[in-house]
Amino acid sequence: IRWLARALSILIIIIFLMFVIQDLGKGVNGSHMVGYMGPCPPGGTHRYFFKLYAVDKMLDLGAGATKSELLDAMDGHVLGHAQLMGRYRRK
Repeated sequence: IRWLARALSILIIIIFLMFVIQDLGKGVNGSHMVGYMGPCPPGGTHRYFFKLYAVDKMLDLGAGATKSELLDAMDGHVLGHAQLMGRYRRK
């Protein structure tokens, strides 16, 4: 996990696409840190999955929520989802 974010409105998604990631509702990433960590594979080509979920309510999660806590909170509230997979390698 490189970045776990929640409570994103369409405006925030647009801002995310236009500017550097700011302090959104961040959770714990794969390095056990809060916030975004860009791709940095140790070697070779790695796949990165970006997942977006639409839910029918605001999720009651504190800062530093884990992926497991997010998935539990979303259970029964997912209206739709999308996934993008990208490949990255160091040069």
